[in-house]
Amino acid sequence: DTRDWSSDVCSSDLIIAEAEELLNNGALDNTMEAVVEEFNAALAHAKEIVAKDGATQQEINDATKRLLDVMAK
Repeated sequence: DTRDWSSDVCSSDLIIAEAEELLNNGALDNTMEAVVEEFNAALAHAKEIVAKDGATQQEINDATKRLLDVMAK
């Protein structure tokens, strides 16, 4: 597949930035520890996938969805 996925990576970058802003603004301060741990894990995973050379569209989608799901908690 030779499609340019850069716009999808850009969307993922925006979601990652929003998640980092939530974290830095204390939005998780009164949240259950298990949710905070999942948030941190999902954020780290999304950052890793977006930075990965050759990440597939499915990997990007899955990592972004996981982060969005935990952000909604």
